[in-house]
Amino acid sequence: MAQAPGFLPYWTGRQHSAESTVFCLPHAGGGASAYHHWVGADPALDVQPVQLPGREDLIGTAPVPDAARLVSLLGPQIADVSSGRTVLFGHSMGAVLAAELTAWLHRQGAHVPALLVVSSRRGGPCHRPTAEQLTATSSDEEIVAGLLRMGGTLREVLDDPQLRALLLPTVRNDLLLLDRYRRGYGDRELPVPLLVCAGREDTVTADELGDWSTHTARECQVRTFPGGHFYLRHQRRALFRAVREALGTTGLPSSAPPRKEHHAADAADAAP
Repeated sequence: MAQAPGFLPYWTGRQHSAESTVFCLPHAGGGASAYHHWVGADPALDVQPVQLPGREDLIGTAPVPDAARLVSLLGPQIADVSSGRTVLFGHSMGAVLAAELTAWLHRQGAHVPALLVVSSRRGGPCHRPTAEQLTATSSDEEIVAGLLRMGGTLREVLDDPQLRALLLPTVRNDLLLLDRYRRGYGDRELPVPLLVCAGREDTVTADELGDWSTHTARECQVRTFPGGHFYLRHQRRALFRAVREALGTTGLPSSAPPRKEHHAADAADAAP
């Protein structure tokens, strides 16, 4: 494509030599910049953050508080640029969107991902936030307190009246999306393998993570990492390694000797 797709702000800088393209969907209130430090960080994974309407470089567009409608907007662009081996990755609210996008691509007969990665989100019938029971009707004070507890937003942002005024409507829109959300695919309908990830100090339980296995007809792996709801901010290398292992790739140049990897050393792999 000569021009970057509207929802893929990093597309023009993509890694053509990467083995897989990873489309990343953000948490509630987040945008594509949440994955800025992931872009270009792994030679095997071409990380492509997905921008949602109403935030960052799409601030002039209307936010979409409905998962099905949002997927119908994102789906055609993802389908248009998908080729080779792709991965859909979603964190928290983004996990809901990534799963629904996978189902949408399958129903459309489009290119489906080789792997779906869902992060910090319960499986099964319950799709409430894993770390806070915030809703679209929560007060500004409750939302701010919840964001601070989850650790995904800098206090300096929330303490600044202008920045807070920009952020809170986006968060409230996404909470409304989650309040309204009803799963749009049936049991065992997702036709791809799942990698389910979470921080060990998050409130989601091992059983709730394992409930994602009811959504796929393929294998489902669960991996946990040091940290809480936003563990991925500090476990980038370990998370990339888990994705590569689930795909069966090493992330090393073909001429490089293999490294010995030890899952027990995940904490030593922390990276911003």
